[in-house]
Amino acid sequence: LLTASTGDHLRGLDPTTGAIVTRYRTARSFQPTDPMPFAAAPDGRHVAAVASDDEGVRLFELATGAPTGRPPAKKISANRLTWSPDGARIAAFEGNVIHLWTLATGDVATWGLATEDNRASLLGHVTDVSWSPDGARLAVTHDAGDAWEGDEGRASLTVFDTDSRPLATRRLPLAEAVAWAGERIVVAGSDLVALGAADLAPIWRHEVRGCVVRASPNGTRVAVVDDLYAKLRILDAADGRELGPSRVVPCPHLAWSPDGRALA
Repeated sequence: LLTASTGDHLRGLDPTTGAIVTRYRTARSFQPTDPMPFAAAPDGRHVAAVASDDEGVRLFELATGAPTGRPPAKKISANRLTWSPDGARIAAFEGNVIHLWTLATGDVATWGLATEDNRASLLGHVTDVSWSPDGARLAVTHDAGDAWEGDEGRASLTVFDTDSRPLATRRLPLAEAVAWAGERIVVAGSDLVALGAADLAPIWRHEVRGCVVRASPNGTRVAVVDDLYAKLRILDAADGRELGPSRVVPCPHLAWSPDGRALA
C-alpha cells in the first residue's frame, strides 16, 4: 500500500500490519504542507508522482524510488494523476487543463475545457477524471463555468475520447468525483448518480452526498464516502443497492485492492 506524506516522501506499507516496508524521497516538494500527487501503476512496479515545481510529473520505480522511463516531452503540472487500465498512459489534471502522457514515446497531449479545439461550450475547474475500462475514453467532472438557470447546471460530466473530442455531456447540480464502473459512470456530488456510459442517461440515484467515489476492479461495486456523515458505503453498481452496513471513515480518500476484496 503506497501513501504520501506531506512534503516529498512516499511510503510503502504492509497492507496486513501497516508496517512501513519502504520509504523514499522523490525530489524537492512543490508544496511542503500538502501531500504529493501520485499514482501507482496497474502492474505495481512503478509510480508517477510530482517531482518538483520545475520538473513536474516523473516516473519512479516503486520499490526503490529511482527515476525511470522516458520523461514527458514537456512539463506536466498536476493536482491528481490516474493511469490508463493498460498502464500505457497517464492522465493528469490541474485547474481546467488535462494532460495525457504516453509513456512509450514521452508525448504529452494537453487540452483545456475551453479552447478553440474543444467546442463543448464548457469552462471550469476539473474535479476528477476516470478512465473507461478499455482505456479509450475519459469521464471528466468539472464546474460548468458559465451561467445556468435552475438546479441542473452548476457542474458537468463530460466524456472525451483520448484525442480530446467531447462525446457526451450532462449537466449536474454538483460533481466532485467520478468512477467508471463497467457500462456505468457513477458521479458523486449532491447525490450519487449512475449514468449510462453510452448516452449519460440516468440509471439510478442514491441520496448520498459524496466527496469521493471509486469503482471496484471488476466494475460491479462502487465505494463512496458520505461527505455529510463521513461514512463509507459500498453499493451495487448495477442498481445502487447498499451492500452491507456503512462504516465511519473520516478520510476523503479511497483505494480498492487489485482483487477487489479490500479497501484502504
